[in-house]
Amino acid sequence: GLESSNHELNIMYVKIEKANEELEDIVAERTKEALDLAKSVSNLLNNMRNSVFSIDHSGLIIPPVSDYSREIFGEEIEGKSIYEVLLKDLDKKSEAYGQFEFGVEISIDADSFQYEAIQDCFVKQVTLKNKELRVNYSPILDQDEVKQIMLVVEDVTELKKFEQEAKES
Repeated sequence: GLESSNHELNIMYVKIEKANEELEDIVAERTKEALDLAKSVSNLLNNMRNSVFSIDHSGLIIPPVSDYSREIFGEEIEGKSIYEVLLKDLDKKSEAYGQFEFGVEISIDADSFQYEAIQDCFVKQVTLKNKELRVNYSPILDQDEVKQIMLVVEDVTELKKFEQEAKES
């Protein structure tokens, strides 16, 4: 009785130990895969000549933020407000500023349909410190709910100059 129960418990214990070791190996492997993926995403982000970042419902810039953002904005932007970074030269009483604010407030933490309906509220071109910036937006979803909005900001100053020169000549 007791000896056989003890023997069965020992067998169970050994099986649990083996399962734990296998689980630890699986977790280690998955962690390595996740880190490798994060590293390649980071490399991809940081080799683009665009500023790429996301904002939350209050307009805060949340990581990851691509390295090129510093080049475009001339400062570290992580943790700052989109209104103080991208829109700081825009008149706060302007329609574009108001629509942007409205768009962020109404679309984040709402379903993707809401975002689709108001996405035209977001400014596509911004002039900042004599730079012409083109901005593209993408919702970051979780179960069809917009959790963040990703922005891709491109400095098109030189492109605009070439277009202007081409028109004039």
